[in-house]
Amino acid sequence: MELWTKQFTNEDWDKYGPLLKTAQKQYVEFFNKPTLQLIKVHAQVFFDITIDGEDSGRIVFNLYANTYPTSENFRALCTGEKGNNKQNKPLHYKGTQFFKVIKGSYAQGGDITKDNGEGGESIYGPKFADENFINKHARRGLLAMANKGRHTNNSQFYITFSQLSKNDGKNVVFGEVADEDSFRVLDKIEKYGTESGKVDKKILITNSGEQKFLRIE
Repeated sequence: MELWTKQFTNEDWDKYGPLLKTAQKQYVEFFNKPTLQLIKVHAQVFFDITIDGEDSGRIVFNLYANTYPTSENFRALCTGEKGNNKQNKPLHYKGTQFFKVIKGSYAQGGDITKDNGEGGESIYGPKFADENFINKHARRGLLAMANKGRHTNNSQFYITFSQLSKNDGKNVVFGEVADEDSFRVLDKIEKYGTESGKVDKKILITNSGEQKFLRIE
């Protein structure tokens, strides 16, 4: 079974973004626009989130096929199928936290070695290259690799709260929040964001994995 999603421009988001957050009808109409570019989905994965120990729901992501090495890295880190690294640390997002949440900008996590933003490791080794910058930071709910310069990707990632075009050409966008319920969880995470990014609540990925594609009729 194949799943496709639709990509759109910064101008589209400026016009329709506020409606998409509040009105399901406009959301459906927008994604039925024939002018939108189709992107094949490589895999669908999830995070189960707690905030200070309270269940906050599940975020489902579509991972793009046009960024395969990056998407495959994220997928495998969601399942934990690669086991442990040489230091016996799990190559798995389960049990890690969102350590930086900037309201109106992004939520960052995925440090599977130190869990504080100073570490991280990919399934390919300590770091891997930027493969392409085809996909843009055009809207809320996009998934991108965090890095410390060119070709320094590991396991760290961020989810956008808004359009972040300043990051285009610097960070690889490789997926998106998949559905309305997932956006509600993202809203909960952003609620605890600050200007500095310091998080007072523990926002934890209690479980992560891969799931069969969901189709919204």
